[in-house]
Amino acid sequence: MGETISITLAPDTLRAVRALQRQRRETAERLDDIRARIRRSLDDPRPSRSLEEVRAHIDALHAETVKAHRDAAS
Repeated sequence: MGETISITLAPDTLRAVRALQRQRRETAERLDDIRARIRRSLDDPRPSRSLEEVRAHIDALHAETVKAHRDAAS
């Protein structure tokens, strides 16, 4: 087991250490989120789509959005 020590840090150094700790925690949280999304995707029972199917779906969604914006502007 490790030994506990006490040190005194200058305020600027302490802020930097805390910023690094926060950044590491946020990075870990983002990685956990990415891993969860990947797991949900791998566990998804729906059949896979081909690249062509995905592009067609995105194109259709884009066309709907463009039309909706044009209709709203009219």
